[in-house]
Parts: sequence; C-alpha cells; structure tokens
Amino acid sequence: MILKKKYETLSNGRIPLPENAQNMWAHHKYSVMARDMGAYKDIGSLVTTKSGARNLGDVALELTTILRQPPDSRLIENTLLHMWGYVSKFSTMSNKEFNSLSNKSLLNKIQKLTMLNNVKYLSESTSLSELDAWLI
Repeated sequence: MILKKKYETLSNGRIPLPENAQNMWAHHKYSVMARDMGAYKDIGSLVTTKSGARNLGDVALELTTILRQPPDSRLIENTLLHMWGYVSKFSTMSNKEFNSLSNKSLLNKIQKLTMLNNVKYLSESTSLSELDAWLI
C-alpha cells in the first residue's frame, strides 16, 4: 500500500507493483533461482498452492533476505537457460553459436529478445537486469 501511494503520480516502470504474493514471486523467482535452488522450490510451492498461500509482506521479507546474497555462479547458468526457454523461439542462432556464448552474452541476448518480442513474463522479472551486475 505504501509503494502504491508513493508511485501513483509517476509513470509505470518495466516491473509493475505486485498486487499479491504470486505477482511478487513472478517478478523475483529467477533472481532467487540464481542464488538458492532450495529457496526457489520452497517459496514457489508456498506461493502457488492454496494451502500455502502467503501474505505479500511475508514473501517480500523472505525475498529481501535471499536477494541480499550474491548469486551463485553455478546457478546463474541454470537460471539463464530457464529464461532462454521463453525467448529461444525468437532466435536465429545456431546451436554452435549458442554454445559459444558466455553467460553475460546469453543474458544480453535474452534481454534483447525479451524486449523486441514483448515477452511480458520476462520483461517483468528483476533478473532481466539485476543478474547483469554479477556477470563479467
């Protein structure tokens, strides 16, 4: 509610304010995946099942704790491959070209294809930009 009031007179950004725990999870799930697969599975299960429906504030607090950690370099590649699944159909790259990409180059391709093809699910994800800060 505080953020909604704060941003009511400003133009919308790339990532909309979450209306519920499911929205917040969708925005942050790949950022969590890059840090902790256990937390990714646990939070995902809790947020998506009726018996585990979570309060937005509780999810925000849990996400804040996890996202303060740097991503795990081994998990970043896995996360990028999950994200690639949403945009690969728009790519004309050969398998050889794809396999030669660094993680940073792959993220750049994902970013471009996401924005060019208006892939809403990824464009509203924090990982689309925040993982870039961790890649060399």
